[in-house]
Amino acid sequence: MMDHIRLSFVIPVYNAGPYLEPCLRSLEEQGLKEGEYEVVCVDDGSTDGSWQTLQKWEGRKKFFRALQEKHGGASCARNRGLEVAQGKYVWMVDADDLLVPRCAPRLLERMEREELDVLTLGVQDYTDETHRGAVSNVAHKLPGVVTGRTYLLHCEVEMACWCLLFRREVAVTHGVRLMEGITLEDLEFAPHLLMYSRRVASESRVCYYYRHNMAGISKRKTPDFYTYRLACWLKVMDRLQEHERQAGCLGPVMGDKAYMLLLFLWESDLGMAEKMRYVDLMEQHGVFGLLRNRKMIYKRRHRLAAAGFRLPWVYRLFLRQPWLRPRH
Repeated sequence: MMDHIRLSFVIPVYNAGPYLEPCLRSLEEQGLKEGEYEVVCVDDGSTDGSWQTLQKWEGRKKFFRALQEKHGGASCARNRGLEVAQGKYVWMVDADDLLVPRCAPRLLERMEREELDVLTLGVQDYTDETHRGAVSNVAHKLPGVVTGRTYLLHCEVEMACWCLLFRREVAVTHGVRLMEGITLEDLEFAPHLLMYSRRVASESRVCYYYRHNMAGISKRKTPDFYTYRLACWLKVMDRLQEHERQAGCLGPVMGDKAYMLLLFLWESDLGMAEKMRYVDLMEQHGVFGLLRNRKMIYKRRHRLAAAGFRLPWVYRLFLRQPWLRPRH
């Protein structure tokens, strides 16, 4: 019965190729009982046979649903999946990633025992060769259960959708959806969801393996990539400022993302004239003033850079001195 579904995995699929079936098997092998979970895959206009793979799985798996949409981007596919999901909780998974074996039952038990609205999850990067890589989203967290407002004000907020296991009712009741037509939509979704969450906690153990595709990253770094991504950044920052006017708890998040935006522009391969044009746009969007709220700076070089970035004229000087760039 659909009323008994505890967990919906929502997966946007676009030309996932050889990674799709390993991802699906990692969900099937979680140790969840048949009928207590579902997998909702939304094909975003794939051209590589991914849709045929989804149809094959749908034909033989009762818990599996496959939907096909015109190509609109990952956010459109995730929103469609969230619309049709029936589970009490939702976990959005990327089609080329994997879950840690048998972690879902433990996470669901904690969600129910502690009556959580959101549980943030530990993530580890991996490649085709190894699961070893950087571990994120397991540090700088408050112990125990806190409100979403407290989490936004005092914790390092992980923005990726797949880092969140959340109660579907919270998103549906408050109309929390991903921004469509842009990349970086996760940066707005997570704070928006946390605004309305009464009980939030963090999972200290790694639950999710994120595929780190270096080849894809290198191919994307063209002038068009930078200009499109910067335009998306500004749209996200505008939306976050709208949420801040409503909730009054997103100051640290906005400060952190403003610094990331300015660092992204600094590290881009755009010409100096184009960089200066974006500095003017950032002034118009109020980006520099948001740095007053930044709390998540741990390295001394980053602290010094962020302090200078608060003044547009100082940031312009930094742009002309690449040797000053903070190292990650």
